[in-house]
Amino acid sequence: MLLKNHGKPPGKESLNRWFGLYSLAFSLDILFTLVFLVHIANPMKNVWTFGFPFLFILPGITIIAPLWGLFAIAFGSATMMKSYSNMNSSMVAINYPLTIIAMVYMKGPAFYIFVIFLLMLNKVLVSFFGAKVRQHFANPGYSKNAQRMDEIMKNINSVTSSVFTGGLSAAERAAALVQSGRPDVTRSQVGSDNDEVEIVDDEEADDSFGIVSTKQLRNPVTNPNSDDEDETRKGSEAFTRDTD
Repeated sequence: MLLKNHGKPPGKESLNRWFGLYSLAFSLDILFTLVFLVHIANPMKNVWTFGFPFLFILPGITIIAPLWGLFAIAFGSATMMKSYSNMNSSMVAINYPLTIIAMVYMKGPAFYIFVIFLLMLNKVLVSFFGAKVRQHFANPGYSKNAQRMDEIMKNINSVTSSVFTGGLSAAERAAALVQSGRPDVTRSQVGSDNDEVEIVDDEEADDSFGIVSTKQLRNPVTNPNSDDEDETRKGSEAFTRDTD
C-alpha cells in the first residue's frame, strides 16, 4: 500500500511543487544507491556476501532501475516511469530485505544497514511523487482544463448566488427583513406586486356563472332575484285578465 502506482494529475498551481519533490526524492535514491555500491566494491569480496542479494537477486535491477528512471524523466515517458515504479516495488519487497538480513547475519556496519532502510523509505516517496508526475506526462492538458473548469464553476456559483440573494449578503438580508416590519396577513402577494389573492364571499361564489343555490331559492329574503320574479308574476296575471 505504501508504493503508489496510480495518482491524480496535479493542478497547474501545484505542478512545480510536485516536480521539485520528485526531483529531490529521485536524487536521494541515486545518492543512497551509489553509497551502498561503493561499500560493496570496497573490498570486492563484499560482492559475494551481502552484495549478492543486492546485485544478483533479480539480476542488476538495483543498478538498472535508477538509470531507467533517469531516462524516463528525460524523455517524459509515462510508460517508462510506470515500469520504473514497478522495479522499485520489487526491490523493496525482495532485494532490500534480503540484503538487510545478510548484513545482520554477517555483522556488517550499522551505518550501511541504515542506508538500506533509507533506500526503502525513499522508494515510497519516489513512488508517491512519481505517480503525480507520471499522470501529468500521460495527460499534460489536465492542469489547464482543471483551472478553466474551476473558473467556470466559480462564475456559475457567483451568478446563482446573486440571483437568489439579490446581490446582498446574509447580514444585509437580515437587516432588510427586520426593517420591513411585521407581514400584512390581510393581503397576500403571489409571484409579483400586481398579482393579489382576491377573497371571494361565499354568497358571491354561489351566484357565480348565474348559478343560484337551493338555499337562496327556498329563502326569498336572501334571494337577490326574488323581486324580479314577483314583478314577472304580476305582469303575467295582468296580461291574463286583459285577454279574458
